[in-house]
Amino acid sequence: MSYSAARALFLALLAASVFLNLVFLSPAGASPVPLEISRSAQLVRQLTVNNTVRERLQTVPEQPRAGDVIEHTISVLNLDKKAHKAVSVIGEVPVGTVYLEGSAICNVDATIRYAAGSDFRDPPLGVAADKYTAVQFIATQIRGGHRFEAKYRVVVK
Repeated sequence: MSYSAARALFLALLAASVFLNLVFLSPAGASPVPLEISRSAQLVRQLTVNNTVRERLQTVPEQPRAGDVIEHTISVLNLDKKAHKAVSVIGEVPVGTVYLEGSAICNVDATIRYAAGSDFRDPPLGVAADKYTAVQFIATQIRGGHRFEAKYRVVVK
């Protein structure tokens, strides 16, 4: 699948996510947890201003170029009044891209795991980061009314 096709699929899934807006996650036997999840992808451009390198995020073009860096963001808002623990989200590494090693970050205490196939494991996986197929973020806790934001970057092949 080309990057353009993968991008079209990603945008369709994004639209479905925005349309549905609420996702309910729950451990076995527990009540549903109301979470609002959104996803976005932006092109990362570096600019030099007064000898200082700065980044600017832009809309991803229809045909990104080899070497372009794309930042994926997954945002989870806890709509509940109480805190929820071990909230997990997964970001796929799109076909036609490779994971940018060390780029996974989040704004809350979380465990970050990677898959190079179907199983998620803690690093090191024993394979190069360019073989990663997905990134998993497991937030230790999301307080009521607060947002968990996870980001990672990929490079277009």
